[in-house]
Amino acid sequence: MSKITFHSSYKGSKSKNSYQISVDGKVNNKKEQILYTAKSIDELEYYKNVFKGRYKKILLYEYSEKVGSKTYHDTSIVVKY
Repeated sequence: MSKITFHSSYKGSKSKNSYQISVDGKVNNKKEQILYTAKSIDELEYYKNVFKGRYKKILLYEYSEKVGSKTYHDTSIVVKY
Protein backbone atom coordinates (compact mmCIF):
# COMPACT_ATOMS: atom_id res chain seq x y z
CA MET A 1 0.00 0.00 0.00
CA SER A 2 1.44 3.33 -0.97
CA LYS A 3 -1.38 5.70 0.01
CA ILE A 4 -4.55 5.49 2.11
CA THR A 5 -7.12 8.29 2.00
CA PHE A 6 -10.23 8.64 4.15
CA HIS A 7 -13.21 10.52 2.63
CA SER A 8 -16.42 11.87 4.03
CA SER A 9 -19.02 13.64 1.93
CA TYR A 10 -22.66 14.66 2.09
CA LYS A 11 -25.19 13.95 -0.67
CA GLY A 12 -27.82 16.66 -0.39
CA SER A 13 -30.30 15.01 -2.79
CA LYS A 14 -30.45 11.94 -0.53
CA SER A 15 -29.81 13.75 2.77
CA LYS A 16 -27.13 11.16 3.44
CA ASN A 17 -23.46 11.06 4.40
CA SER A 18 -20.98 8.88 2.52
CA TYR A 19 -17.79 7.52 4.10
CA GLN A 20 -15.08 5.99 1.93
CA ILE A 21 -11.55 4.64 2.16
CA SER A 22 -9.32 4.78 -0.90
CA VAL A 23 -6.26 2.51 -0.98
CA ASP A 24 -3.61 2.98 -3.69
CA GLY A 25 -0.85 0.47 -4.29
CA LYS A 26 0.73 -1.94 -6.74
CA VAL A 27 -0.53 -5.37 -7.73
CA ASN A 28 1.78 -7.38 -10.03
CA ASN A 29 3.73 -4.17 -10.77
CA LYS A 30 0.54 -2.44 -11.90
CA LYS A 31 -0.96 0.57 -10.08
CA GLU A 32 -4.35 -0.24 -8.55
CA GLN A 33 -6.88 1.62 -6.44
CA ILE A 34 -9.62 0.12 -4.30
CA LEU A 35 -12.47 2.22 -2.98
CA TYR A 36 -14.28 0.84 0.07
CA THR A 37 -17.54 2.40 1.29
CA ALA A 38 -17.99 2.32 5.08
CA LYS A 39 -21.45 2.24 6.69
CA SER A 40 -20.75 4.88 9.33
CA ILE A 41 -18.20 7.34 10.66
CA ASP A 42 -17.45 4.77 13.37
CA GLU A 43 -16.43 2.18 10.77
CA LEU A 44 -14.28 4.78 9.02
CA GLU A 45 -12.58 5.58 12.34
CA TYR A 46 -12.12 1.84 13.03
CA TYR A 47 -10.19 1.33 9.78
CA LYS A 48 -8.17 4.49 10.36
CA ASN A 49 -6.99 2.96 13.66
CA VAL A 50 -6.41 -0.45 12.04
CA PHE A 51 -4.09 1.00 9.39
CA LYS A 52 -2.12 2.81 12.12
CA GLY A 53 -2.02 -0.21 14.43
CA ARG A 54 -0.17 -3.49 14.68
CA TYR A 55 -1.40 -6.11 12.27
CA LYS A 56 0.16 -9.03 10.43
CA LYS A 57 -1.47 -8.50 7.06
CA ILE A 58 -4.21 -6.50 5.37
CA LEU A 59 -5.84 -8.02 2.30
CA LEU A 60 -7.96 -5.99 -0.10
CA TYR A 61 -10.35 -7.61 -2.54
CA GLU A 62 -12.31 -6.16 -5.43
CA TYR A 63 -14.61 -8.29 -7.54
CA SER A 64 -17.66 -8.06 -9.78
CA GLU A 65 -20.96 -9.85 -9.44
CA LYS A 66 -23.60 -9.98 -12.13
CA VAL A 67 -27.22 -10.08 -10.99
CA GLY A 68 -29.58 -10.29 -13.93
CA SER A 69 -28.36 -7.79 -16.50
CA LYS A 70 -26.68 -5.50 -13.94
CA THR A 71 -23.06 -5.78 -12.74
CA TYR A 72 -22.17 -4.84 -9.16
CA HIS A 73 -18.63 -4.11 -7.94
CA ASP A 74 -17.87 -5.36 -4.43
CA THR A 75 -14.91 -4.61 -2.16
CA SER A 76 -13.64 -6.23 1.02
CA ILE A 77 -11.00 -5.42 3.62
CA VAL A 78 -9.57 -8.34 5.63
CA VAL A 79 -7.34 -7.63 8.64
CA LYS A 80 -5.15 -10.43 10.05
CA TYR A 81 -3.74 -10.01 13.55
